Amino acid sequence: GMCAKGGFHQVGFHPTGMIGLFGCTLAVGRMFGLNAKQLRHAQGLALSMSAASLQFLEDGAWNKRFHPGWAASSAITAVALAREGFVGASATYEGRFGLFNSYLGAGAADADLGLATAGLGSVWELDRVAIKPFPTCHFTHAAIDSALALRDQIADVGDIERVEVLVPGETIKTICEPEAAKKRPQNDYDAKFSTHVLVATAFIKG
Repeated sequence: GMCAKGGFHQVGFHPTGMIGLFGCTLAVGRMFGLNAKQLRHAQGLALSMSAASLQFLEDGAWNKRFHPGWAASSAITAVALAREGFVGASATYEGRFGLFNSYLGAGAADADLGLATAGLGSVWELDRVAIKPFPTCHFTHAAIDSALALRDQIADVGDIERVEVLVPGETIKTICEPEAAKKRPQNDYDAKFSTHVLVATAFIKG
């Protein structure tokens, strides 16, 4: 996920389901005692099962909710096959039709595959994981925090005429567009990905 530098979101893929599959495959493979060759095959097989579209953002569908489970389920399948000698594709990540080239297209040139092994064995990403403070897309959290901090300084939030929120350009497609759906969400899932609604809710309801 870090290697793509946010690129998967830009082309419509949800990394939790898509990239999570490979982490799950390695974890399950270790639990099943696979050797290095079998782990390579399992990752190659996982490549053909890697999928998680962001299309749910258009209508608040529930797809995102099953992406993590789908990644785990697919990982178990890939490992079970590799353990029995099923041959998986090689060059899973860097190949001509590997993960980064297939999913990022021209954006693959911006990926840094070296980040996957930087500090391997000494830097543990698990130490950097945090619990979400709000049950919303994490791209919206800084805006929510800012609104909550400003709310305490405003005597009457009803006096607010306009709010301008600055967000990283890479997050706009996810939390600001399509604008009509973000301003008037049709369901709770639309709202979880709406900077407009979440900032307003922070100001009005705290």
